Amino acid sequence: MEAQRRKFSGADGGIKVIKGSMMILKGEWTANLYKMKESIIIGDASAATEKEDTSKLWHMRLGHMSEQDLQVLHKKGALPGIKYCKLDLCKFCIMSRHRKVAFSISQHKTKGLLDLIHMDMWGLSPVASIRSAKYYVTFIDDFSKRVWVHFLNQKSKVFQKYKEWKTMVRNQKE
Repeated sequence: MEAQRRKFSGADGGIKVIKGSMMILKGEWTANLYKMKESIIIGDASAATEKEDTSKLWHMRLGHMSEQDLQVLHKKGALPGIKYCKLDLCKFCIMSRHRKVAFSISQHKTKGLLDLIHMDMWGLSPVASIRSAKYYVTFIDDFSKRVWVHFLNQKSKVFQKYKEWKTMVRNQKE
């Protein structure tokens, strides 16, 4: 399905933004700035009216500045249109403060080399290496924490490479 295009039209000192058959924004040119006539929120776009407080708009314009910092700027008269500095919850500020959950500590108690192996394969690379490899596989020994990386031309060669790697490590161990 084709997305509806937005149309912008400006005439007689005003601007209209139309999506499909619906007008989503209307404003007039005043003092080198378009002032929005109505409060309209569609999707992620929003416009504040002349009647409402613009603290949230300034909060977003200034990189999601804190309420306390907005109050400092308001007291200095640097934020036109703000009557008071009281912010509601901002979903973008909340989402940006989420933290990644740490992995729990492993309960593996390996006693020696090759007791537990972690493997990962990556590919298909859009660009081949000098030797035309488009995949790679990593082997990590849980006991020694040593990492081996092997490049592959074909995905089907992973098991064969694993057998070769295991033989190599056993030979080095002895």
